[in-house]
Amino acid sequence: MSEQIRREFTLPFSIEKIKTAITDTCRTSPGGRQLNNYNAAFNTYSVTLVRNLYVLPTTITLKALSENETHFELSAIPGPHLTRMASFTSSMIEDFLKQIGDFASGKLIVKTTVPQKVNPPSAGRTAIGWVILIGGLTLLVAVLWYISKH
Repeated sequence: MSEQIRREFTLPFSIEKIKTAITDTCRTSPGGRQLNNYNAAFNTYSVTLVRNLYVLPTTITLKALSENETHFELSAIPGPHLTRMASFTSSMIEDFLKQIGDFASGKLIVKTTVPQKVNPPSAGRTAIGWVILIGGLTLLVAVLWYISKH
């Protein structure tokens, strides 16, 4: 049977910042961190960490200690393939925790692109487009007529 890995500590951020940081961490790396489930009643997250072909299911539980302090508990039970690679498993967890900390502290920010508003062509541009199109078609017909007569 595999041993359970646990990480517990108190973070100097509000519980809402930590929740957002967990969501942002999973959203920015969908192939490496998959948010499987969130239980709002118990503030529990089920996140799967993936690196190469190795999968590590984790459970995160948050508890607000005060307005600006949150108790963070992560537990994971590595499968038999990861049990033999303790440093690899530990680095998966540490990278995940570091990114959560970076999002919570504001070092990392999720930038969303604002869709570009497509400006419809003005009446003048539309008229010029029609003139060019009709002129091009007229030229094409004239060239074809010339070729057919000679």
